[in-house]
Amino acid sequence: MREKDGQKSHADGGEYRLVLETLQPLSGDRKAFRLINGVLMEQTVKDVLPALTTNSEGLKKVLEDLVKQYKTKQDELEKWKPTLVSFGWATSLRGCLLTALGLQKKNNVQVVQN
Repeated sequence: MREKDGQKSHADGGEYRLVLETLQPLSGDRKAFRLINGVLMEQTVKDVLPALTTNSEGLKKVLEDLVKQYKTKQDELEKWKPTLVSFGWATSLRGCLLTALGLQKKNNVQVVQN
């Protein structure tokens, strides 16, 4: 369960946000430890903050792009739905949708429509 919570937190940027909020009020000369590719690196807060900010913003952008792609594919599927139903493919379409929803839940992906 803890691993799932960590993945969810990491996926939504919560982990980065928490670390950034913790480090920002600290002195720039204070030691900070960062795990990079399995190696624990000793750096200063002033060295770590820019890298964490960049990583956080990059993760946020990637997630936004993935949600856009997901919505685009979902819209494409909705356009094809009447055609598939008319050919009697409704059952297999329903199976595909259920599989997609199962993967969505398994990977803690939440799609929010505006």
